[in-house]
Amino acid sequence: MSQVVSIQNEDTRQLVSQIGQLINEARRQVSVQVNSQLLVTYWHIGQLIVEHEQKSSLRAEYGKQTLREVSRQLTRDYGKGFSVSNLQFMRRFYEKYPIQQTLSVKLSWSHYCELLSISDDQRRSFYEKECERSGWSLRELKRRTYIRSKDDTDSTQSHPFFRNFLVHLKYVTLQTLLIPFAVFGG
Repeated sequence: MSQVVSIQNEDTRQLVSQIGQLINEARRQVSVQVNSQLLVTYWHIGQLIVEHEQKSSLRAEYGKQTLREVSRQLTRDYGKGFSVSNLQFMRRFYEKYPIQQTLSVKLSWSHYCELLSISDDQRRSFYEKECERSGWSLRELKRRTYIRSKDDTDSTQSHPFFRNFLVHLKYVTLQTLLIPFAVFGG
């Protein structure tokens, strides 16, 4: 009897495992489809905003007011996700990726928002391709771009204020270290 129960338990475990795999794959597929549709929708929203601004020859301040009003109404009608800053990202998304087919469904909207913060087109393209190729999470993309921007700017070495400050700091530190030797005849 015990052997029959253990066989049934093993069969049941296998069945549950197979069903679980199906559920997980279905969830992954749904996630990919939702992400893909969100990217296309946000791209089209950006297109509509750009076309509206170009058609209206909007002044910058009037354009900001328009985005605030659009944001208010969309948030009221459709919920979160349509803040002024998000609408500005959608506009920039369309401007930086004018051909919708070039978008990668492997990247999320959050990935694209992070990529859009990179002003240099070649750098942005490099990070986009690396994200796709290596499957970087958003956290990894942020880490990599932060490290690179730190290396690129290296502000403590390149900015005159910091360069002078470091020279002064080295001098003061050296003097502080040498004082005990001078006092005690070291």
